[in-house]
Amino acid sequence: MGPVVVPTLIEVLRDENKSLQGENDRAFGLVTEVLVEIGPAAVSALVEKLADRDADWPTREASAYVLGEIGPGAQEAVPALI
Repeated sequence: MGPVVVPTLIEVLRDENKSLQGENDRAFGLVTEVLVEIGPAAVSALVEKLADRDADWPTREASAYVLGEIGPGAQEAVPALI
């Protein structure tokens, strides 16, 4: 696994994929954990999702959380988080 799966995982965080939100919070959490493990390779896609004003709040919140968990490897995301 790695950067190849990032677009698919980001798609799972989208607001249309509510099947992983609410009823199955553990699955949603697993997706965020995998993105954290992928690390800096996921940053640009997460920043894009964070900036998407059409995305629902849980999606944007999850993106911000993952960026924070990536830590220094996500430094380019700082302006989007402020």
